Amino acid sequence: MKIAISSIKTPKVNAVKNVINNCKYFKPILDEIEYLPKSVNSGVSDMPMTIEETMAWAKGRVDNLRKEIDDAAYYFWIEWWVMQVWNMWFLWWVVYTENNDSSQGHYWLTPFMEIPVAIMDRLLKWEDLWPLMSELSWVENLRNKQWVLWVWSDWMLDREHSFEEACKAAIAPFFNRYYHI
Repeated sequence: MKIAISSIKTPKVNAVKNVINNCKYFKPILDEIEYLPKSVNSGVSDMPMTIEETMAWAKGRVDNLRKEIDDAAYYFWIEWWVMQVWNMWFLWWVVYTENNDSSQGHYWLTPFMEIPVAIMDRLLKWEDLWPLMSELSWVENLRNKQWVLWVWSDWMLDREHSFEEACKAAIAPFFNRYYHI
């Protein structure tokens, strides 16, 4: 069985692998699973600002991944984004998973984490988040060290575990009987 992942970034790939390797649905076939990480474009704006735009972004990446890997059983996309609710901005992750024939696709959002106002002001000026956070936190190469969630939560939360929780929720509907009533 092939599982395609629309990223080559280690925390994202590891999150999918960890979830699949510990998921009861896949236990009988773990030795048959091949992971195929690949970086692909979304085909839409690089800075979606709404849930709808982000979901379209996710679907676009999976569609483009499918064009390059057409024989996977499942396709995963994981990405962070920001969203405004009232006058606050939040960081969150979206996972989108689709099956091999596109007959099922499921989204899951991680819990939101409020973005500090001064940081969001700079993001709205199109600054990249990871260099900005490296500058402000004095943590070198923050992108590869669990990233901003780690810093904002005082090292209580990390990217990979957040991705894992979202991946679990996105894979469950393929097997859970309540989604097939």
